[in-house]
Amino acid sequence: MVKFLLGFILLFGFARGYAESNSISLGETLSQENKTFTEKMPKEVVELYEKNIKELKASGLSKQSLKVGDKVPEVNVMLGGKEVPLSSIYGKGPVVLKFYRGGWCPYCMAELKHYQKMNGDFKKAGAQILALAPDNATQIRDTATKNSLSYDVVSDDHHKIARKFGLVYKMDQNVVDQLKKNGVDLSVYQGNSDHELAIPATFVVDKGGKITFAYVDADYRVRAEPSTVLQAVKASTN
Repeated sequence: MVKFLLGFILLFGFARGYAESNSISLGETLSQENKTFTEKMPKEVVELYEKNIKELKASGLSKQSLKVGDKVPEVNVMLGGKEVPLSSIYGKGPVVLKFYRGGWCPYCMAELKHYQKMNGDFKKAGAQILALAPDNATQIRDTATKNSLSYDVVSDDHHKIARKFGLVYKMDQNVVDQLKKNGVDLSVYQGNSDHELAIPATFVVDKGGKITFAYVDADYRVRAEPSTVLQAVKASTN
């Protein structure tokens, strides 16, 4: 009897912990990620990234990106080793386009995991998630495998797609150098020395190729909540 009660308590505790971990919002996860980063990194490094974020926000780039009501550009994506037009994907139902910085970015990985938790809900709503990053094909496969992602993750070589959405910018060399000191060599991840990144962004595209939801923020520590995006998906099908 004692063993049974102990087992029940442990099982209940595990189930409760699991439920609580799944109830944490993306915003809360990212806040914790940033708190950890701030505590672990030297003050000058934290200030460098803060300065870079402020400059990127001041540039107004996020305001120049595609917006709700815009038609998505004609682009091809690599799926299953073949180039297919984006229109062939959203033509089947709404698509959530999730632009992220790369497999090296902990904020991005946290975001992709949250979308994975809700992938079943997006499928029930008739939507497909398509995540894009400038990483090469090998890095993309690693990201999908390590994070157990069941939705499509594709390589946006040289930011060809993100550029058409108005998201791409040239990185500050100081940031590039600091990333390398931290073990992140973008030339290895991206397979080029462009030193470019795209602002993380989320778009919902309806069957007609129109953007019905757009979230673009130059502060990479802030992302749209998947639950909010799901509501936008449902609204686009009504």
